[in-house]
Amino acid sequence: MVSMGDNKTESAKMKKVCTKCQKELPMTVEFFSRDRRLKSGLRSICKSCIKKWRVEYLKKPEVKERRREYYIENREQIIKNKKQYRNRIKAQKMKVETEKLHEQYWEAYSRWKAAHKEYIQFLVSTAKPVQSTESYKGE
Repeated sequence: MVSMGDNKTESAKMKKVCTKCQKELPMTVEFFSRDRRLKSGLRSICKSCIKKWRVEYLKKPEVKERRREYYIENREQIIKNKKQYRNRIKAQKMKVETEKLHEQYWEAYSRWKAAHKEYIQFLVSTAKPVQSTESYKGE
């Protein structure tokens, strides 16, 4: 495999020609999809050409019919998979939102703590010692 280098400027200098549109584009994953089987590690057709080909391919009547038949035969499984996917994405979003809220809370608490150092010191200095809970056991 040809090394594209760790330096982004180095990889941006390297060019690759799309075999479909003949455009010379930077040799990056922004313009070409990965393909580990190839020496360069990138496909020979650029992403924009692949997208155009896919749109045209999916417009073909025989492809539409085949996809429709597949959906009819596998409707329950497709619906189940979509539901699982939605639930998984929903759970991931909730996790991110929870982490974000948690982070915001601690940032706000840290700001409050920094702004109220004197008040906290006063509370600590005037606090009464906590009585042992052992004196309450068995009485």
